[in-house]
Amino acid sequence: VCYEGIQDKFVETVRPMIEKLRQGPALGHGLFDVGAMVMPRQLEIIQELVDDAVAKGAKLLVGGKPNKKWPGNFYQPTLLVGIDKTMRIANEEVFGPVMAIMTVPNNDDEKAIEMVNDCDFGLGSAVFSNNQKRATRIGDRIRAGMTTVNDFGVNYLVQSLPFGGIKESG
Repeated sequence: VCYEGIQDKFVETVRPMIEKLRQGPALGHGLFDVGAMVMPRQLEIIQELVDDAVAKGAKLLVGGKPNKKWPGNFYQPTLLVGIDKTMRIANEEVFGPVMAIMTVPNNDDEKAIEMVNDCDFGLGSAVFSNNQKRATRIGDRIRAGMTTVNDFGVNYLVQSLPFGGIKESG
């Protein structure tokens, strides 16, 4: 979820980062940022979610299809904007390299929290803000198994931290 007033700047910042992500197999071919899906069916699930979003009005800015450069289950790092609750991708777990951006009115923290919590899933979340106290206050109200503030990967990369979700992710 992103505030309307900063979405363009946010997309302008993350789009080139997503476009530069290197994708490939983990072993023996070089250094990569994004690997493969575990099962072939996951490629189909991701494609169904992306196609549904685009059919319902989302804009595909980066990626949006399997990566055929390597054999295996690779899906291109993908960026979608204009996501809303009518789209499956807003209501289902993707488990793939897809950033799907929904917007809320500027500075409407209550609406942002409501949108995030209006989901049957709750594995992990991250809140980013230049105001640490505000971000922590928001994060404290998100119903997810793990929430970080101004960080994304610590719950996944530091294996000694608790890991797990709630609701249908639990």
